[in-house]
Amino acid sequence: MRAIRACQRIGALLGALACATPAAGAPAPGPAGSDAGAKSSGSAASAARRLEERLTAVKAVEAEFVQTLDTPALAEPQEEAGRLYLERPGKMRWEYARPAGKLALADGKDRRFSERRNPITPA
Repeated sequence: MRAIRACQRIGALLGALACATPAAGAPAPGPAGSDAGAKSSGSAASAARRLEERLTAVKAVEAEFVQTLDTPALAEPQEEAGRLYLERPGKMRWEYARPAGKLALADGKDRRFSERRNPITPA
């Protein structure tokens, strides 16, 4: 269930990025309530094509994340935070600042996860 939520959040992040970053040569959106973008809006299929074009142009994404683990197995919800790096094709890195020492990696073939209980801190 947690993996599904994480994937949904990544999908939302990429969708927001695609909508916030106009593709090269795409018309700029008009002011809210105007019909400047209406001519190019077309059908759902054309909107999906435009979104796919924008996502295809994205080669890497870097973002901060906060996730809350809320399960009956925990006395109270646990919040984790860190930095996420995505790079095409198939590379992913989750560096956790809280709790320190957690790291999740994927390179398109293999996935690795490490968790140091007593992370080394700089002197």
